[in-house]
Amino acid sequence: LGMAVQGCWEAYKEGVRIFNTSVLGLGERAGITPFEQWAVYFKINGIDINTKGINEICNLVMKYSGVRIAPHTPIIGLNVFSHKAGVHARKIIIDPSTYEPFEPESIGRRDRRVILSHLSGKSSILLKLRMEYDIDVESIPGNIIRSIAEKVREYSLKWCSDVSTEEFEKILSKELGMSTEDIISRRRVVKPISAIILVKVEPDHLADVGKTIRKNIREAVDISEVLGKDIDLKVSIVTSSLNLLNKYADKIRSIKGVKETATYIETCKY
Repeated sequence: LGMAVQGCWEAYKEGVRIFNTSVLGLGERAGITPFEQWAVYFKINGIDINTKGINEICNLVMKYSGVRIAPHTPIIGLNVFSHKAGVHARKIIIDPSTYEPFEPESIGRRDRRVILSHLSGKSSILLKLRMEYDIDVESIPGNIIRSIAEKVREYSLKWCSDVSTEEFEKILSKELGMSTEDIISRRRVVKPISAIILVKVEPDHLADVGKTIRKNIREAVDISEVLGKDIDLKVSIVTSSLNLLNKYADKIRSIKGVKETATYIETCKY
């Protein structure tokens, strides 16, 4: 198990030139060679393959298949270019290849992600600000950067968790004297929007409405029936913009049997 890509490589060395792969390894059963892993492995071993469209292709398949990409998925998972410890952050600034076998741009990604925790130091804060925010880092005094790092460590140790983007931006707001709204507007990387749409349905239409949402809205990551007089369905959606979220809400309201909806955007996670 787990040798599909290596098996393809050994076959290539013996002269095989046609391989059975599928994006994300999806298929009728299990064990199919994931196309994205196969392509990147062959590329870093010297085979001329254009891999820049991999991220876009995988996200497209995820959207229309309804299969979510786990954060730890090789090549295209969110954690692939994530760094937590301060020593990692320092090395990434100097030489990314220390911890990354290939650049995110080579598969069509533009993001490295710094996870803040009790392990974070000055280097982690500087790297996160440079990569994820349009803020002039050089103009921030060193003592302020150290204070931000200290507040991050205090929060992480107090709550035994990593520091979320929202909590980090609250710390930045206090330490830099900027409004939270201003800091959010300076984000370089678009953060996915998570929302819950509560749906009230007419009697005898519940199953049809739920299945229609599942069929027509691929970014609905969870659709659950809820017991209660004021709500019948809870729809969890992860999307890239408020505009798309509003379109999905309109689409749900247009389904036969839907009486009304209410949309709630998730902000800080605890």
